[in-house]
Amino acid sequence: MKALQFSRNIPRYAAARVAAGFTPGGGASVGPLRLADLDPPTPPGPDWVR
Repeated sequence: MKALQFSRNIPRYAAARVAAGFTPGGGASVGPLRLADLDPPTPPGPDWVR
């Protein structure tokens, strides 16, 4: 399952702000947001469906 993950990392956030000042969208590759491939979460109970 694909999911967006946000890491609370101040240096990455600052690098994204600086890179975005140079080119539009430049901070996307160095920012704190990334697309990750994760295992689907387990349902909390037997009555839950996906």
